[in-house]
Amino acid sequence: MNASIRSSLALSTLLTGCSIGVPNLIDFDAATTGATPADDNHAVAQQPLSGTFQGTTFSGKVALSKSSFGSRQITIYEGEASCTKVPALSDGRSIFFTPESWKDGTSYALSSTKMATFYASGTNILASKGRVEVVTIGTDKTAGSIRIRATYNSDTKVEGEVPVYTCAE
Repeated sequence: MNASIRSSLALSTLLTGCSIGVPNLIDFDAATTGATPADDNHAVAQQPLSGTFQGTTFSGKVALSKSSFGSRQITIYEGEASCTKVPALSDGRSIFFTPESWKDGTSYALSSTKMATFYASGTNILASKGRVEVVTIGTDKTAGSIRIRATYNSDTKVEGEVPVYTCAE
């Protein structure tokens, strides 16, 4: 198991509060059938965040940026969320990632060391293809905006923009 997968397993365990094993982790390198890699150098679509998550519709409604172990953790939720009412990961499906930099105007390509994780019911799907664009970071009361394109395969991929709130530490 390579170092990036081990660190993703550790991060997932810390964030979800549950220990996951290799059987619960879907290896991003194994997804070759039906894969539709995104062009990481082109801007993310300026549309509401949507796509599919294991073949079912996913629509990101809001993202929260929180400090986590010395860096920023961004979590995109399908339902309502705020800095004062953070849903448990077990409340539904979500996508989380650690941005390269948390500053207005930052953008970068996802890679084997900078992945987005699709999470549902104890299963983590690691997407290493795509792009993240931090438009504005916002505050805990005023929404900023992030755009993300993350692709695992044709059944698990999202693209678009979602409001983001930066929660106090």
